[in-house]
Amino acid sequence: MAEKLKNGDEVVYCVDAMGNPTTFDAQHLDDPEVRFGKVVKLTANEAHVRPNGSHPKNAAIKVPLSEVRLAPAEAVVARETVTAGAGDAEITDELPALKFKRLSHGEGLPLPAYKSAGAAGLDICAATSLTVMPGERRKVPTGFAIEVPPGFECQVRPRSGLALEDGITVLNSPGTIDCDYRGEVFALLLNTSSTRFRVNVGDRIAQLVPKRVDRLEVLEVDELTETERGDQGYGSTGKA
Repeated sequence: MAEKLKNGDEVVYCVDAMGNPTTFDAQHLDDPEVRFGKVVKLTANEAHVRPNGSHPKNAAIKVPLSEVRLAPAEAVVARETVTAGAGDAEITDELPALKFKRLSHGEGLPLPAYKSAGAAGLDICAATSLTVMPGERRKVPTGFAIEVPPGFECQVRPRSGLALEDGITVLNSPGTIDCDYRGEVFALLLNTSSTRFRVNVGDRIAQLVPKRVDRLEVLEVDELTETERGDQGYGSTGKA
């Protein structure tokens, strides 16, 4: 069916656990490892497909023509609708799930959750009580193991209220949880204040923000394209 493809076609393809295109399996179109997208370019051997729900500027995924099919009419294909006058695409597709496994020391804790309709991050709670001394960093368990869907990462970020009121931040912010990690979620807290900070079981200590990830082709080259800025880095643009 590959010879019938053309730019703009809605297509379906399969990905592996790392989000890379893999062998097409027509028997599992409802599986989370099946992806839908739109063809933006065709070559002799590949279809360049932009996954549905991704930003228009994101790089397309290169899928071998032998492993891509026209999306069947009965499948739920993600769509983008443009909000009139806003200039931004409103994503209307059903996104894959972020999965959590409750561990024994997470019994009784709330599932990570969005706390408002417009929240970008899911609040996570401490599964143990401890004290973070001034200038100290502590690895705080949350009581949940995680499974991030292929094509995504999950970032661990500080909570603004704790940062402002208590000087508590996440040391490696944003920390990245990869899609092939299946362990417990931890928050690496740093106390930047001059007073000790008490963490109690159930306290909301950080937030998780799921983000789409593009995997780009890596090339070694002899020369890089020139720009006016060149290799000028830290502080090169000044303060004002």
